[in-house]
Amino acid sequence: MKSLACGALVHGLALKHGADGCMYVDNALMDMYATCCVSMDDACMVFRDIHEKNAVTWTTLITWVHA
Repeated sequence: MKSLACGALVHGLALKHGADGCMYVDNALMDMYATCCVSMDDACMVFRDIHEKNAVTWTTLITWVHA
């Protein structure tokens, strides 16, 4: 998902429909914000909100911080 506007829309829908607590959705959102190179602040905001971080969560964060 390279379009930030589309990604922000998906993020809003995830929040509206309660899917933001889903590990897969959260990891995808974090990756989307980091990939769009807007700001790591947005990716970190999603990261902080993830209650159960897994290997994918940590790998995504480390990959984009290191890049």
